[in-house]
Amino acid sequence: MEKLTRLAGLAALLLGLIAAALTGLYLASPVTIFMFIALICGMLGFLTSCAYIILNQRYPVSVHIITPGMVGLLLSSAPVVYILIMNIIHKK
Repeated sequence: MEKLTRLAGLAALLLGLIAAALTGLYLASPVTIFMFIALICGMLGFLTSCAYIILNQRYPVSVHIITPGMVGLLLSSAPVVYILIMNIIHKK
């Protein structure tokens, strides 16, 4: 179970990095496919981050305050936060 927990943490971190990088690419050149793929990676990263956090609570693998699942969760939320900010700005 320890290997599965570590794998879920690394997958969450990787998907979060991809989501954040594609959001940055979308900011540089607004091609809609970048944001679409970023949202998909963000959702998958969110799910794997939640799985990591649940597994880490059940089978403690790391006792650090900042874990790969938490960082992956933060990075996976980048596309959603960007869309939310753009909706708030353009609503005025």
